[in-house]
Amino acid sequence: MWKKSHCLISLYSQVATVISAQATWKIAGIRGIGWGWAGVIWLFNIVTYVFLDPLKFVVAYQQSGRAWNLVVNQRVSTMTGTFNRFV
Repeated sequence: MWKKSHCLISLYSQVATVISAQATWKIAGIRGIGWGWAGVIWLFNIVTYVFLDPLKFVVAYQQSGRAWNLVVNQRVSTMTGTFNRFV
C-alpha cells in the first residue's frame, strides 16, 4: 500500500519538523520554533490537505475532458428527427 517514496516523504517531513522545532544555531541566528508552533503547522497542513485535495481531483477531472463527455452523453437528446418536426 505505501510506496517507498511515500515513506521517504513522511520521514523527511518528520525530520524537518524536529529540526525546525528544536534547532538552535547561534552562528546563523536561528532558534527553534518549539513544538507548539510545529503542531500548529502540522494541523494547518492536514486541514488544508483534507479540504483542498478532493477539490484538486475534481478540477483535474473536469479539465481532462472526460467530465464533459459524461455531461454530453447524459443530457443531449439523440432524437434529431423529433426535434426537427416541432421547429
